[in-house]
Order: sequence, then structure tokens, then C-alpha cells
Amino acid sequence: MRKIVIVGNSTAAEILYGYLKQDPRYKVVSFCADAEFITSTQLHGLEVLPLEELSKKVPPGQATIL
Repeated sequence: MRKIVIVGNSTAAEILYGYLKQDPRYKVVSFCADAEFITSTQLHGLEVLPLEELSKKVPPGQATIL
């Protein structure tokens, strides 16, 4: 199962999440966005990370960034 981090927290990111959560090949582990655009720390029960902190929370190579 491939771990996914979705860049964005807008409608487009939510649509992508909807498709990926139905596919057993993928597991969305979080969302990320520029800190100035984060209005909530969670989206669909997953953490919304500031893009600037992504590499601290999700080390390189552990997830695919979409």
C-alpha cells in the first residue's frame, strides 16, 4: 500500500482524497498546505501539515506527495 500526502486543502484536494480512499493500493496519511492557507488542523480526520514542516513529520521516501 502506497502512502500519500495530498498537497492542498481545497475542494480539489478533497476530490482527490475521495478517489484515493476508495482504492486499496493507496493510503492517504495527511494533507499539507502553506501555513497561511491552513484554517483547520484536520481534514477528513487527517492532519493538515504546514508545507514548511512536512519533511519533519513525513520523512522523504516514506510517502508520495500528490
